[in-house]
Amino acid sequence: MNEPEDMQPVTDKFSMALTPRLEIVCNEKRFSNLYDLEAEVEKEEKPDSIEFHVNARLLHAPLLEPESPVSPESGEAACTLSYRFTDDAVEISAVMRKTPEFDRLEFVLPVISPTGEKVKREDSGSYIIEKPAGKIAVWSNANLVIPEFDRERVFNHVPGFEAVPLVAKWDVKSMPTLQIKLQVLPS
Repeated sequence: MNEPEDMQPVTDKFSMALTPRLEIVCNEKRFSNLYDLEAEVEKEEKPDSIEFHVNARLLHAPLLEPESPVSPESGEAACTLSYRFTDDAVEISAVMRKTPEFDRLEFVLPVISPTGEKVKREDSGSYIIEKPAGKIAVWSNANLVIPEFDRERVFNHVPGFEAVPLVAKWDVKSMPTLQIKLQVLPS
């Protein structure tokens, strides 16, 4: 599905899509699984979880031609993303099936969190976000960072949420599978 433009253009440089996504950067262009409108999705229900497995390409959608996404010039980029949902956690894993030459490979994970909620880096792969009724622990086997901004959060105009923009810097050559886990912890 491709939603038509029916809003004013967003000019806020701190606006960000809130959908978790895998991105590669090649020659200053971002290629993301979000632009693959033909991605294959499978659902698997288990007694203690629901899992989704997505086979997608990482594509670039030019602003003037968003209906015509393209692959990197260095070759097709394809991945398998898996999402496992349980009562108190979300586990995400990613594997690159086709990897062209690229400058950066990142998993972008915006976590809804208004200004004022404390965010603490535990180590190179984990953060704790303090919420009013508990905490969210975010862990990755990759280096997890918050990009440098001149504000604490990014903002998405629809639905109007602030988020902590966590980014897993993935070195696919030394780590074939990226793993990320978000878990709700009691206060």
